[in-house]
Amino acid sequence: MQYGNFTRIKLANSDSNHVVWAVAKEDKSELLVLFAQKLNPANPGSDKLKVQMVDHDAIYEVFPRQQKIDIKMFGDLVNRISPVPITEGGLAQDTISKNISLDSEVEHYRVTGEQVAYAGIKLNQQFGGTGYDAMTRVLGDFGSRIYIFKKIN
Repeated sequence: MQYGNFTRIKLANSDSNHVVWAVAKEDKSELLVLFAQKLNPANPGSDKLKVQMVDHDAIYEVFPRQQKIDIKMFGDLVNRISPVPITEGGLAQDTISKNISLDSEVEHYRVTGEQVAYAGIKLNQQFGGTGYDAMTRVLGDFGSRIYIFKKIN
């Protein structure tokens, strides 16, 4: 990847909340795609990831780099599942945050290069205040994910 191609795919502007950058090996066998957002909207819609610089005749496995999610990202909403009240910014929240973190979402796609280039990949739903599970993306304000593309044929 050190000598691959680095491209800005999408620039965040007044019409878009997202920015997408990608780096690809010269033979397009592996890509790293950064998906970042400015502000976390209320009740966000589905996000699509379109990447033109793939090999259109190839099949790719796509998955996000696993990250840990700080419990503080949920703020006061953590009280919906906690058996005891947890004050936002309090000692209990700080202690929990230092010792427990959540795994980021589980996403795995097998797609053709043409699908990625023209239709895009519909990513898992972002957290919108309720309904968190292992498939929910938690990005928050100024959050990001790195998606790894690996050619399998």
